[in-house]
Amino acid sequence: MPRVARFQIAALGELFRQLMYAPPVARRRQMEAAEQLVAQINPQQVYPEEFIIFRITGYRPDLPDEPVGLVGEALVADLVTLIQRLSQGLDLSSQHDDRSPVTLDDMARRLNISAKTLQRYRKQGLVCHYVVFGDGTQRLACFEDSLQRFARGHRGKIARASEFSRVGETVVRSIIHDARDLRRTPGMSLNAVAKQLARKYGRAHETLRSILHRHDRRGDEPMFAEMGPLTDRDVRLIHRAAQRGVSWGVLCRRFSKTRPTIDRAVNRRRRELLGALDLKFILPTSMPSADGDDAESVILSSPAVTSGLADLPPHHDALALIEAVRQAETPPKNIEQALVGGYNLLKRRARVAIEALSEYPASNVLDQIETDLRWATLLKRRLVVIGLPAAVGCIEQALHRSLEHQPSEEILTLLRLAFAVIGGAVETIDPSRGRRLGRRCGYAMNRALAASVHRPAVGRAATRHQPGSVILADPFGSLNPWQRWLALRSDLQPLVVRLDPPLQRMITLRYGLSGFQPLTLAELAGQLRLNRNALARTMRTAHRQLRSLAANIPER
Repeated sequence: MPRVARFQIAALGELFRQLMYAPPVARRRQMEAAEQLVAQINPQQVYPEEFIIFRITGYRPDLPDEPVGLVGEALVADLVTLIQRLSQGLDLSSQHDDRSPVTLDDMARRLNISAKTLQRYRKQGLVCHYVVFGDGTQRLACFEDSLQRFARGHRGKIARASEFSRVGETVVRSIIHDARDLRRTPGMSLNAVAKQLARKYGRAHETLRSILHRHDRRGDEPMFAEMGPLTDRDVRLIHRAAQRGVSWGVLCRRFSKTRPTIDRAVNRRRRELLGALDLKFILPTSMPSADGDDAESVILSSPAVTSGLADLPPHHDALALIEAVRQAETPPKNIEQALVGGYNLLKRRARVAIEALSEYPASNVLDQIETDLRWATLLKRRLVVIGLPAAVGCIEQALHRSLEHQPSEEILTLLRLAFAVIGGAVETIDPSRGRRLGRRCGYAMNRALAASVHRPAVGRAATRHQPGSVILADPFGSLNPWQRWLALRSDLQPLVVRLDPPLQRMITLRYGLSGFQPLTLAELAGQLRLNRNALARTMRTAHRQLRSLAANIPER
């Protein structure tokens, strides 16, 4: 079975999570609405998020005042994913609405294209459903009318793809042999050799470049010492490998580049990721010198902002979380103000630093920005915890009973909704106007429940759950977009205690796992009395060991 497709647009991913527990009739109706919408989307146009959700569900969501635009190209891909994943739980028969299904293999043969090309077409608007065939198996297929509609709109693209033939191993060996002969000619670079061979073999220049690149990267005797400039894909791969602890030496050999080149590639990707962030902030006017350096020394030195940041309720067990939230006490107003002020100040400082980045920023400048964003996430976690009692109280008021007495699917859906609502409220709260976070979260939660696609059912029989039976995926793991590449993975955090003590302390201080603010590499090197380069190497070793430990944990 094909791997599960993921959403690029957070709004559609959240919509799918809400629709998962809707009745089958509603899911089918929304799946069909999404399919009709796919054919009407222009990939080059931008569409309001509210319009898309309304077209699928019939509801107008209560979104922030500033509209969010969704790019048509990404929207088409995510609508296809939404349709595909909704169909998986509907048990559509092969006679669904008298439509004839065509399997992926049959489609590839009919269009004379590869399975990989077919996968790309699904991202470009080829709508597929999971269908139960006569033998009882559920497989991904495309209904005949959808296939014909896509083929009419992409005739030229399909024709070009059908004319493409793969380069066989025999031809590849011949290309490599000819390339070695040409390489002996003085001044023949990889690019020049690829151009000449492209004419001889009747292939695209880029195809020949890829064959030569692949040979030199995998072979023991590379023909070309210089592999050409790094592509965007190379840069992404290098950055991902560096995050996983791969050493600079391995990357240098893999890409035939020097250490400074690899370092610049990593920093280039870090700069791209940071530059794509839309950091908004609200600084309380009541705070001292909110626009000056005093704000950093006053607000960011507050004990509420620098310590106790790991104090979270049990959150993997949904029932334990509900009980802990019910018993939580509201913190003093000055603590809440300090957390809000620190969160916004860190975002402001990061944004100013990002806007000032040069084309080739220094590693220490990028590290300071990334550390500020990690710190900001720890503060947001604390603020979300403060807002949870009000949000859960509103849910239980709407249900007219305790949340833990609902079916497990509804408990999880409503808790995920609560975290999303509180996360949005944290971004807009301004203590200078006398607002408390709890009141703001309660107001936002009531509005979200009124507008939600999945409204809680009232009056059904109470459900009893065993302790630990309702598992909630880490709700604090996606509060901010930068957590995806800056935070330590939630499944790795429990394994830190299994590292050697020096590595354990290093990771704990770096990511603020003990509840104190996270440290930059420079701060960590000073505290541990280590050379910064040695510290960076040791950090990579720690990350490799953590991933190795995670890979060796048996599945339950």
